[in-house]
Formats: sequence, structure tokens, C-alpha cells
Amino acid sequence: MSKGNVAFLITSFPNYSETFIIDQINSLLDQGFQVTIFAKTLNKEMQLTENITRNKLLDKLVLYSQPVLMPKAVCKRLMVAVKILFSGQTQRSLLLKTFNPFKFGRKAFSLHYIFLLNNLKSFIDKPFDVAHAHFGQNGKLLYDMQQLHLLNATKTIVSFHGSDLHFHNATYYKKLFQSNFRFTVNSNYMAQRLMQM
Repeated sequence: MSKGNVAFLITSFPNYSETFIIDQINSLLDQGFQVTIFAKTLNKEMQLTENITRNKLLDKLVLYSQPVLMPKAVCKRLMVAVKILFSGQTQRSLLLKTFNPFKFGRKAFSLHYIFLLNNLKSFIDKPFDVAHAHFGQNGKLLYDMQQLHLLNATKTIVSFHGSDLHFHNATYYKKLFQSNFRFTVNSNYMAQRLMQM
């Protein structure tokens, strides 16, 4: 029996510089947890080492930018977005919510989230015990995803790793800091930096 269901949200998987994430995922799997890895891209250049293959991590990977790629041309993007809206395959009330600039800022105008929501429609309202975003930027994305009924979890964790605190201020992370998310850092210095924001 599974001990729990954990979702990871990262930018690219797998990465040489982020083997600590791979180790964390393997540790959870070895303990009997179910894990789903959500990433924007698959890093095809990384060699499939034993720590990736032994628990078949790529089988647990969901690329949230697939299968419908967002067209770069604005007119074509709008046409595809309208088609998604009226296809009936995804909850229309949630799709319409993605147009709210007060909630999603520039992402609403770019139509980014209507594609995201449509690509992950099979995960709408699917509960997780824990959702864990690595790096603050993905924490912001996770916050927005949960507003769209994606990656809802009993506990939500955002891990900061350095550059995500150095190059962004408290305003950038305002929604995160006002949420009930839990935060982790990898050093005392980063903890002080986080508390000062």
C-alpha cells in the first residue's frame, strides 16, 4: 500500500545540476510513496544513469507543456485557445478563469494558462498528499496551478535554492508569502535572506 501521493514541480528533468531532486524522489519511492514529476521540458541530453533508471523515473514524468504546444504567433494562439474553450474536453468555467488578469497577470493575456490547464486536464481535482515545487519560480507557478484545481495538496512545499531569492524581491513572491505554503532553504544564509523578504 502506498504511503502517500507526492507531486514534484520542476522546470526540466533530469538535470546534472539537480541530482539532489533525483535523490529525493528515489528516497520517497524506496519508502513506498507514489510520485508524479511535473516538468516543462525533458532534458534529452542527460545520460540515463542508474539513479534515473532503477525506479523508472521517466515513466513518472508528465510534461505540462505537452501535448498541445502553445503557438508563438498571437493570432494562431488565439484560434487554438478558442478551439480549446469550445471543445468541451476541459471544464469551461476553469478555462474562463485563466483569462482573469487580476489573478494571473500577464499569463492571462498571453493565454499561457488555458494551454496549461488543457494539457493537464486529467489532473484537475486529483488530490495529492504533498505538492513540492523546487525553486521559487516554480512555487509561483504551483500557486497559480492550484487556483485552477491542479496539483491540489494537503501540504504544499516550495524549496528555494539560491538564485531564486537573489534575483527576485518580496513583491515577486507576494502571493507565495501570503499563502499557507511551507518553505525550505539549503543554508542558514538563505534562511535569513528569506526571512528578510
